[in-house]
Amino acid sequence: MSKRPFGLLSISIFCVDEFPVPPSHQTLKENKIFQSMSRKGNCLDNSPMENFFGILKQEMYHGEPLCSFEELKEKIDIYIDYYNNKRIKQKLDGMSPVQFRIHTSQLAA
Repeated sequence: MSKRPFGLLSISIFCVDEFPVPPSHQTLKENKIFQSMSRKGNCLDNSPMENFFGILKQEMYHGEPLCSFEELKEKIDIYIDYYNNKRIKQKLDGMSPVQFRIHTSQLAA
């Protein structure tokens, strides 16, 4: 298992299926939260994001509280850069997503 480069998250990043009853549209609107889908999704609709958020929670959350939203946003921005540019995946032949995208586009050219 690789070393986790970040300590993060005092607020919960959650998936819709973690709620027994989904929050109402009005509750979301009052809290300035926007739904990612306007209809009930199936597992194929949101599986890439569910996978990403699962990995983000595993690799970043260590129970250390954050002081502010800005700190959380900064940590997530740093993690997204790490995830896209430095974090290698066996599925991508040992390359990061950006390296793999460049590699496959060069092969297709």
